[in-house]
Amino acid sequence: MLAAGVARRRRCPDLLRLLPRSPYHLGAIGGNGTGQTIRCVFAGGVGTPFLFSRLVFSRARFVIAEGKVLADWAARFCKDVELAAPVCELSLEDVPQEKTARTHGPWNILFVGYIWRRKGCYELLQAAAALRQRGVDFNLYMVGQNALDKYPDCFGAIRDRVFFTGHIADRAQLRRYYEQADLFCLPSHDEGFPRVLYEAMLYKVPIVTTFVGSIPGLMKDGENCLRVEVGNPQQLADVIQRALDDCALRQRLMENGLRTVEPIIRKMMEESCDQQLLRKLRQYARSQAG
Repeated sequence: MLAAGVARRRRCPDLLRLLPRSPYHLGAIGGNGTGQTIRCVFAGGVGTPFLFSRLVFSRARFVIAEGKVLADWAARFCKDVELAAPVCELSLEDVPQEKTARTHGPWNILFVGYIWRRKGCYELLQAAAALRQRGVDFNLYMVGQNALDKYPDCFGAIRDRVFFTGHIADRAQLRRYYEQADLFCLPSHDEGFPRVLYEAMLYKVPIVTTFVGSIPGLMKDGENCLRVEVGNPQQLADVIQRALDDCALRQRLMENGLRTVEPIIRKMMEESCDQQLLRKLRQYARSQAG
């Protein structure tokens, strides 16, 4: 759940969930108290006022938003806005205590997510081919359902270095991929805030990512990640090689990433996303009863 609210007037949904479909589209799903489900999609740039979004959120009792970018945007219309608890099964006990940045390859590069163009997977394969041409010794593990409709022409040159694992539901097995990874890449074209970044930071994997959706609200270039532009495989290859060539840089990104995610995981362990929503609904019910 990315955001939720309770409407002030009967014509608005009693319960609203804000779902960022892309940086420019927001979808909503809710119920009107009569058992009927209300579904709608409204468009506009996040942070840009438009009539329908202003109408809905100005009448919401509260909003629970995924990421600071969405929270700041929602706060323009609603006074009661909270950051959502991460929807992921993580614990501070998952932190690999002995892991440090390796000094030599072959390097293990990891992607976790739905494998398609909007996640930047096409550019990631192109960047991998460029790294191969430069003589970089690596293995690229792509974890998730493969929905690529086409592979770049250069794929044949890296076929023996790219491993599509399919979707991995077993948490212990997925953890092993994170623990062996030297670098995590997410060159996505659009996001809310992807939980895989929480996972990578917790498992002490340095991150290369685009700054889309709510990602820039938490991730800081050169501090807990390295930033790349959307749709730029040459730059992606350059940034990956820069990280692999600099052990001290990767170690710093690992340590700062863990410092970033630790308080978030502690908060999540204290209150889950479901518990957070239930708390807000109870607060609203008490306010109505009073």
